[in-house]
Amino acid sequence: MSRVLLSIILVCLTHFMYAQSDIKFGEISIEELKKEKSQIEANASAEVLGEFGSLIITENAGGTRYYIFEYHKRIKIYDSEGYENADVTIPFFHPLNGSEEKMLSLKAYTYNLKNGKVEKIKLTNKEIITEQVSKNWKAKKISFPQVKEGSVIEYKYKISSYYILDVPDWVFQKDIPVVWSQYDFSIPKWFRHKIVSQGSINYTINTQKEVRDTNSKWNLQKSVWAVSNIVPLKDEKYVSSKSNYVMKLNFHMNARVRQSRKIVGQNYPEFNTSLMESTMFVKLLLNNKFLPDNVIPQSKASSDQEKALALYNYVQKQMTWDDYSGFLPGDVKKAWKEKRDP
Repeated sequence: MSRVLLSIILVCLTHFMYAQSDIKFGEISIEELKKEKSQIEANASAEVLGEFGSLIITENAGGTRYYIFEYHKRIKIYDSEGYENADVTIPFFHPLNGSEEKMLSLKAYTYNLKNGKVEKIKLTNKEIITEQVSKNWKAKKISFPQVKEGSVIEYKYKISSYYILDVPDWVFQKDIPVVWSQYDFSIPKWFRHKIVSQGSINYTINTQKEVRDTNSKWNLQKSVWAVSNIVPLKDEKYVSSKSNYVMKLNFHMNARVRQSRKIVGQNYPEFNTSLMESTMFVKLLLNNKFLPDNVIPQSKASSDQEKALALYNYVQKQMTWDDYSGFLPGDVKKAWKEKRDP
């Protein structure tokens, strides 16, 4: 192959990849609607054409810090097995006590090809409902209308939250192919986040630069990560949880550094210490009389580590996870009786 031909191919591929990063909400091409199969996995029932997240930690006029998280996703439906992707759940934190996360905006569309032209169907309020899914969580549930083989669905939302120590993670890999996935992450220069990557991530974009936040007047460290042409993660016979293997980024607050250094939670031993210093957590820990006494004897565990593992495995088999995370359940005894967090 000549160098000229190779250069042309590389230019075309580069142009295609970065075209995926320039998806504008509400602007869709006829080519996307005519697309008949995924170039990543030919038999895929659906694929993510573009997924974009943007997070910025800032400050309001009263000096209260918060973050804004924006999310945008576009999905192509190839056949009827892909219809399940047209039902979307967006959870947001809504505690009984404390500040709730606010859904500032939510837009969604279904696109179809009709008589050679793009038909754009906007979701109405009846297709977007709000549900209380647990005591501390609510969710917006979207059911896209008029979805058929060849449809493209798209949604975008914005959330504000005061929980700056618990920012959203980013999952690149799904159970369907992903053409482009990108996360923009902007935090004050004096914040320290430990970023933990999982899976074999081959970044298309991996950049960091300093930017100025016009709202808070802070200098921010802006990181941009993008991955293209991601194969789906399939179910494996001996894999109990796919979430432990997907390509993703986790964010943990380590410290805030300005005039003085303040450690928020640097490692697991320190995190364990902070939990054991919590009166509420210790109270829940000691209130365990409802647990059966024969778990450890039946396991024949001898060391403390073996006993802890036996209890862990027993509880894991008895309880059902409701897909929402938290450290302090409302009623441990009731949770155990119902085999779920009430």
